Amino acid sequence: MDDDQESTVIGERAGAAYVVRVPAEADHELAPDLQTVLDAALDTEAERTVVDLSRTDFADSTMLHVLLAAQRAHRGRGRPMVVAGPFGHTVHRLFEVTGTAGFFELAETTHAATGAADRDR
Repeated sequence: MDDDQESTVIGERAGAAYVVRVPAEADHELAPDLQTVLDAALDTEAERTVVDLSRTDFADSTMLHVLLAAQRAHRGRGRPMVVAGPFGHTVHRLFEVTGTAGFFELAETTHAATGAADRDR
């Protein structure tokens, strides 16, 4: 993977899911790109959106705000959105300190989250 891909939000179809891969640093500079890709996910015919945070070492409140808004939008459209790890310490701590973990459907791994979409078919 080249440097551009390692610092860019990437959305791609994976079976019945649309996977949004978030890079190592998810901060205010990345927020518009993350929002764009999450909005695009809703325009696909995927059964669910999976947000892959397994590579994310740093996340701030801006990223959390984007995820919360996307979760609301997905629920409004009747589309499940799963946030997948494994979660790094900073991401885990962000969910813990803000009390927002319960707002999301969380999965241990992206594979588990996308596999769940394929089993539901």
